[in-house]
Amino acid sequence: MSRYASTIPGLEAAVRWFQTGLDLFGAALTAGEMTVAASSVIGRRTALAAAALREPHRADHAELARMGPEKIAAFGEAGAAIAMEMWRLQRDTLAFIAAQAQEATRVALTLSTAPTLLHAIGTQSSYVAETLDRTAHETATIAGRALTIGAIGAAPIHRKATANARRLAKRRGRGASVR
Repeated sequence: MSRYASTIPGLEAAVRWFQTGLDLFGAALTAGEMTVAASSVIGRRTALAAAALREPHRADHAELARMGPEKIAAFGEAGAAIAMEMWRLQRDTLAFIAAQAQEATRVALTLSTAPTLLHAIGTQSSYVAETLDRTAHETATIAGRALTIGAIGAAPIHRKATANARRLAKRRGRGASVR
């Protein structure tokens, strides 16, 4: 729990939602960059393929042979990254649910042995406030992670597309740079 949780209720959850927005903005920039890189690579490779059809003996067979395996590798890595993040998200969600159930059981036992009605009311109201705060925090965390799974999966494809764009630009002697 942050140092602000007791003074400003909901601040931590709000910060997490804001961070999620920043993460989504970053993912959109990455997608745009990947699109530009991919179009550059597609243009250059289409020209290579056209040249290979005209003069097969002079074709860049290494570059043409690279296309299929690199896509399989990048998309395989992307799928594995998404599967791993989904597993982590599920694990963390189930851990949160288990902790909530454990806390509910603890409070139920405390309520059943409360010495006075006032003590029971205090216990219940603390439990409700803390549960709402934990739930808001966890919901923001889970939603943020779920919304950025696409960016996690796109990362290997982005790396390969931008690396190809840089490599192909250097081969042609152009200084065009793609991050």
